[in-house]
Amino acid sequence: MFDLLTCCDRESLLAKTAVADVWGIGKAHSQFLHGHDIRTALELRQTDDQFIRKHIGIVGLRLVMEPRGCSAWNWNNVRH
Repeated sequence: MFDLLTCCDRESLLAKTAVADVWGIGKAHSQFLHGHDIRTALELRQTDDQFIRKHIGIVGLRLVMEPRGCSAWNWNNVRH
C-alpha cells in the first residue's frame, strides 16, 4: 500500500499509474474505464462521481475518494 498523503508529487505519480494498477479495480472495470478514455489513476480521480457510482458502484466511488485525499476506509478497524 502506498500513502499518497505523504507523497510530494501526487499528480505525477497518479498520471504514471495505470487504472488497472489501482487497488480494487479489476479487469472488467479496467476495460470498461479504458473504453471511456480513463486510463490512469489521475483520470480516474478526475472522473465525475455520478459516473463512477452508476458504473462501478459505491465501492468504486470510495476508491476514487482515496486519491482525492479523502479517506473512505477506516483502516483502524481492519483485522490483521
